[in-house]
Amino acid sequence: MAMCYTLASVGYGIRLLGGRSDISCHIEPQHGINILTQEGLDQSNCAIVFLMTYFFGMASCAWWLVMNFIWHLVERKPGQKTYTHNVIQRYSSGLHLVAWGIPAAQTITLLVMMVVDADELTGMCFVGNQSSDTLLRFVIIPELIYLVIGAGFMASGLLSACSSTPNHTALVQVPAPQRGHSLHIPVQQPDTETAQSSKRLCIFSVLFFVPMVCVLCFHLNEYFSRELWLTQLQRPRIVEIFMLKIFMCLIGGVICALWVWVAKAAGGWGRCGRRILHRKQSTPAYLQTVPAVHHAAIHRSNHFIVDHKPQRSRHTSRNGSETMV
Repeated sequence: MAMCYTLASVGYGIRLLGGRSDISCHIEPQHGINILTQEGLDQSNCAIVFLMTYFFGMASCAWWLVMNFIWHLVERKPGQKTYTHNVIQRYSSGLHLVAWGIPAAQTITLLVMMVVDADELTGMCFVGNQSSDTLLRFVIIPELIYLVIGAGFMASGLLSACSSTPNHTALVQVPAPQRGHSLHIPVQQPDTETAQSSKRLCIFSVLFFVPMVCVLCFHLNEYFSRELWLTQLQRPRIVEIFMLKIFMCLIGGVICALWVWVAKAAGGWGRCGRRILHRKQSTPAYLQTVPAVHHAAIHRSNHFIVDHKPQRSRHTSRNGSETMV
């Protein structure tokens, strides 16, 4: 999710640095004047901004849904099937396919249909800026689906976390009746670290839920008010509302940054960087030294082993009736 918001913000940065005319307008071939882009393929810069903002924006919503789904599985009640980290790891390929595949299919469909257009107010290239029907089918409905399903999983995980205390199974060594033997009995013990992670995950999900609701409300407002804005000049678009919509589209990246760069996570990133920078290079085979034991083994396998240990000489002397050896 942090990567999705980072790349989506790059799209906004390209629009800011490129300027309004170079991004949202293209030259009309008949009259040679700049007009607002209505098909994203006519302007390559507009298509790039659309790819960065739409694809990674939808991917961040899909990853939020996947995150709540995993939390729902982890916070299941004791009587239900439990999903540990290793079990969830087996389904990581399917989760990645859902989180990346569905937004990719949406983006490819829009490019094939050539419905990417530019906004006349902000100059951003998106979908549904000039068509209410496209805004409804490819922006409002997908966001509503992600929001409803993700909120359901979030509510389920929240209720499970509030109704039960996270436990982990520990093996306790208990002496057995027989001497010299011991038994390892699994005992449920409270896991404070898991409880802290669950609380943080709950806060993160709720904080991310609020901007998603705000962005959906902005799109609904635009869908129902667009015809009124175009027909009645006394009610023009309110610039502050659209600026707030852009802010809500990017505030999720700040929330992700707070999650990623906490003290514990920052320490993990630091250890990862130190491992990469101070990784020892493997010594080539022709420079590797052969242990002395290996030389001795080769010597024994290619030559007869001769025991040079001196033999003790046997001296016999008689002392009376005793024999000394």
